[in-house]
Formats: sequence, structure tokens, C-alpha cells
Amino acid sequence: MIWNKYQKELSKYSLKNKFEIQKIPKYSEQNFHIFFIKLKNEKERKDIVDYLSSKGISASFHYIPLHSSIGGLKYGRFYGEDKYTTKESLKILRLPLFYNMKLIELELIIKFLKQYFI
Repeated sequence: MIWNKYQKELSKYSLKNKFEIQKIPKYSEQNFHIFFIKLKNEKERKDIVDYLSSKGISASFHYIPLHSSIGGLKYGRFYGEDKYTTKESLKILRLPLFYNMKLIELELIIKFLKQYFI
């Protein structure tokens, strides 16, 4: 399974403090629809997106916090101080994961990520 291979191969780099990988709490179940890594900052995320793009791989930011989205700005409001949400959202990079992804595609993505962090 693609998600499991990402987890296995990239956890080594997470342990070396290159980036964080997602952790699934014991009380929760994984639905395997997304795999992301969390980088040190927005610049590093941009640099990796550019690097992967130069290799023909499309990776993207994970999400825009609801309070700063068009709908959130129009209909909602943020309560309290935004100490973490916006800052942390800028570090998240969603890796390619789709239903007909081939193993060779996955292995290339992992290879390029490893090369970037060596």
C-alpha cells in the first residue's frame, strides 16, 4: 500500500529531524487518503515543491486554515490568538497519493525526497 511505503521509507528521515511525518493516534483509524510531511518552515516547503517540480512531481500545500479561507473570512471568525494554526499550516507538504499510482512513481518520489535531504 502506498501510504504504508511512504510511512516506512520516510520515517527514517523523520527520526533524523529532517521533517515530521504524520502520526496516527492509537484511538483513531487511518483511512489512507493523504500522506504529508511537516517541514521546518514555509521556505523549505517552497524549495522542496520547486525541487520536486523540476523532477516532474507535483506536491502541494496541505490546506488553508479555515479562518483565512474565503468562506471563513466571510462567514466565520477566529476566537483567541492564532499561535499555531497559520504558522503550522505553512509547513505542511502533501505528497502525491492517488488510486492508480504505480509503485515506480512512488519509489521515484521517495528517492528524490531522500536525495534532497542527504
